[in-house]
Amino acid sequence: KVVKISRTVRLLRFFRELRIILNSLMGSLVNLFWSLSMLVLIFYMFALVLVNNTAAFLEEEQQNQMQDDAQIRAVRNILGSVQQTMLTLYMAATGGDDWSVFYSVIRQTGFFNAAVFIAYIGFIQVAVMNILTGFFVESAMKLAQPDQDSRALEVCRTENAQHRQLMQLCEKLDKDGSGTLNKQEFSQHMNNGKLKYFLATLGLDISDAERFFELLEDTSSEIDIGVFVDACMKLKGAASNIDLQSLALKTVQLQRSR
Repeated sequence: KVVKISRTVRLLRFFRELRIILNSLMGSLVNLFWSLSMLVLIFYMFALVLVNNTAAFLEEEQQNQMQDDAQIRAVRNILGSVQQTMLTLYMAATGGDDWSVFYSVIRQTGFFNAAVFIAYIGFIQVAVMNILTGFFVESAMKLAQPDQDSRALEVCRTENAQHRQLMQLCEKLDKDGSGTLNKQEFSQHMNNGKLKYFLATLGLDISDAERFFELLEDTSSEIDIGVFVDACMKLKGAASNIDLQSLALKTVQLQRSR
């Protein structure tokens, strides 16, 4: 079972990018629905304005004996109804066709329609599309964050790697192979070796090596390498609320014992 679990973990790590993409896509479906709803509403409002003015233009052209049938057909093809006008606006916004093609026809229906169409293009391209893009990017970034299990696994993996590296470094510093460190060896390595810089990466900025060793050792003058590594791993980083609460509790117990 352990082997199967380890294989599954390695497989999930291999497909991590694919999992992030799938999570982002699935999580963006709700945003997609509301974004499309907003776009449809915008298309509908602009289409009503354009169709209303186009109807007045077509009625005026029908009364004109010099009307151009080709021009009328072109106008009806893109502004013949609210649905057709919404499709035209959608194509102009998403690159279904160049908006200048539609503008060349719309401007024939009057200055007001041409101005409304230009305002629509500026509004949809500069404001709406950029806002929706930022909205989707923000949502995807949130969904791409690792979940609780992934963060816990990463913290555990980092802790184990640091513990293993510190153990290997201390074993190399143990020249006599006794498996322990004394105060002199520790002070020497802290002043001249890599141990000081490695402990600094753990958040242990040790200015007084002998005082730090006294905090770790027991009644003997030497400390086991394993005990030393475990103590350093516990001391790394800033003090947590649990550490402060434990210290306060021990202080109260000492005062009561007196």
